Formats: sequence, C-alpha cells, structure tokens
Amino acid sequence: MTSRENLSQSRVLILGRKQEVLDGILGQLRELGLNVRGSATPEHADTEFDAREFDLIVFGSGAVGPLSERLRREFARRNPTVRFLDAFAPIAVRQIAAAVSGRPDLLEDFATVADGAGVRIRGTMREPSTVTVTLYRLVEGGVDPEQLDRSQVGSGQYEFPVTAETLAGGQVLVVTVGEDEFHLYKITSLAAAS
Repeated sequence: MTSRENLSQSRVLILGRKQEVLDGILGQLRELGLNVRGSATPEHADTEFDAREFDLIVFGSGAVGPLSERLRREFARRNPTVRFLDAFAPIAVRQIAAAVSGRPDLLEDFATVADGAGVRIRGTMREPSTVTVTLYRLVEGGVDPEQLDRSQVGSGQYEFPVTAETLAGGQVLVVTVGEDEFHLYKITSLAAAS
C-alpha cells in the first residue's frame, strides 16, 4: 500500500480545545486526503465517538492529563488496535500524516530521562539520518521555536542532553528524525520527574 493510500484509508479522530486550531488542522488534513473528524470538547469524546471507527486518535495539548488517560483507557477497551498520538499544534499536520503513513520509526525506543541537570533524549537509530532537536516556547501570539541541534547521526545509540537552564520557559522539545518523524517531550513533566 502506498503512503497516499494509507492517508486516504486511515480514519483519524483529533481531540483538542481550541476550535479555530482544530478547524485549521482538520482542513489541512482533509486536503491531504485523510478521513478525519475532530472535537473541541474532549471530555465527551468517549460518548460522542465510537473508537471502533478510528485507526488513530490524536490528543492535542488541550486534552492531556487525567482526561487523556481516561479516554485512552476507554477507547482502547472498545478498540484494542487503535493507536494514540500526542500532537503539538505547530507540527500536528506533519505528525499526523507521518503517523498514518505506515513507515516504521528510525529512532526506536525514544525516551527522555529528567534529572537535576535537565533532560537526556535517548534512543536507538535504525539507520543514519538527520536528527533535529527544537525547543518551543510560548510567546504572546504563538510559539517561538529554537533549534538546539541539527546533526547527521549514524546507526546505534543516540543521546542528546539539554540543560535545565536551556529548558527554562520552554513548553515542548520536538525531536525530528529526517523530515517526517517526530518525538515529543512536554517540558511540564520535567518538574514532576525531578
């Protein structure tokens, strides 16, 4: 099956909070040929939608914490094969398109380890590729991305440290492998992990 066929055959549900952001993402994904639906009231999603009608359920940053955990449990109970994705609005369209493409991740076993010095990004590269680490900060009127690193990385173990000082004021670290594989680390979890 080609990537374009994967896109058109995948059934995607997006849950967020901001209707205008949701509408923009839905519109762009429909232009790509995705069968996508969405809701800006995620607290009712488990009664509004049947998990068996979806292959991928996407949680925007407004649908996190205990709500996300409850919905994941309920959706997985109804459809054990459904996949979940945490999305970040500035890159959500690319994240979702990559998730439904069917390509395996090049960076396997992605993990972040928080300690007093900051966080270490870890994983195993299946084959050489470019890895970019970008920090997103909230600013008035949107987000401000700061590229922390862009390197050609070989096969094998990958690790990249980010200091607590660098993370200060940040919302999300995005690790991009190649141009269309994304791994997220929500920085708010740093305080809880320390």
